[in-house]
Amino acid sequence: FVIVSYYTVIIAWSFSYLYFSLDLSWAGNATHFFQDTFLHTTAGPGSLGTLVKPILIGLAITWIWVYASIRKGPVSMSKVVWITVPLPVILLIIMIFRGITLEGAATGLSYFLTPDFSMLLDKDVWLAAYSQVFFSVSIGGGSMIAYGSYKARNADVTKDACIVGAADTIIA
Repeated sequence: FVIVSYYTVIIAWSFSYLYFSLDLSWAGNATHFFQDTFLHTTAGPGSLGTLVKPILIGLAITWIWVYASIRKGPVSMSKVVWITVPLPVILLIIMIFRGITLEGAATGLSYFLTPDFSMLLDKDVWLAAYSQVFFSVSIGGGSMIAYGSYKARNADVTKDACIVGAADTIIA
């Protein structure tokens, strides 16, 4: 439930951000847009903000989608998985091909693929790397346990967990 609650908020943000991407609302100052215009962040945890209606609507849509996905158990979940698993990979491939066809893509790829070994001495780089590792490893926090509960008793859950973990690492 904790993992689902966390990801439903991220999906709600994604719905809202998709709407704002239609006219590139964040052009100019993305940080200001995200914190002030989009999230309406406050001065700190002691000051309550207001409900952000677009995010609230996205959250309601997401919870309805989650309910519809799990309403009939493995039967309805298996149908949802046929869409939600390949779709991000397909979209990622489309974005890669689109990105490499843009003007200046060769310069960007050269910068991306040329290592700067001096950055290995920067503690912020290591912190970002460890954060990504913990994010990727979090797949074992509950989703793999839930996944395993739907498998047959004689299924090779260890092999399946390794495949899912490897796929997560490769794509992330």
